[in-house]
This record gives sequence, C-alpha cells and structure tokens, in this order.
Amino acid sequence: MATYEHFIYASTERALAAVAAELIAAGYMVPNPPEYDPWPFAHRPEIDWQLVAYGTVEQAFADGGRDDIEAACEKHGAKYDGGGCFLAPPNPHS
Repeated sequence: MATYEHFIYASTERALAAVAAELIAAGYMVPNPPEYDPWPFAHRPEIDWQLVAYGTVEQAFADGGRDDIEAACEKHGAKYDGGGCFLAPPNPHS
C-alpha cells in the first residue's frame, strides 16, 4: 500500500502536537512526535519544529483530500508544506 508523507512546520512543539492529535483522529499515521530541527530554516524560526504525517496516496490527490490537514494547520498556526509518495508506510518500530 502506497502512502503519502505530509510535511508540517510550526514555531512551537505545542502547535504541532495539537495538529498531530487532530490528524490521528482523522485517520493519519503520525509515528513520531514533533521534532526540533532549525538547521535548514535557521533564519525562519516560525518553522523550527517539524511534524511528518502519513496518509493514503488516494486521499492526498482527491478533491479536498488535504482539507483536514490544512484546517488543522490554520487552526493551530502551523504551515503545511506538501509532501511526497512512498511505497510502504514507515515502520514505527524500526
């Protein structure tokens, strides 16, 4: 089963934890907590924290398929930055 990896950024861990809770409730897999990673964005602290969520490829490309992600990001002050396709979902136990 192919999955789609969604990248979400925010200035705080709390904002991404709230986004993660909403996405998990909507059926997305969020295997890891938000991660502090300012290296690629050193001059943009509003996106110092990163969250990765996984959903189906079909949903990602359906009309309105990313509305739940965009709504959660807007509600909690996060930025949705798109994503990419993968052949298999990540293994949270590896």
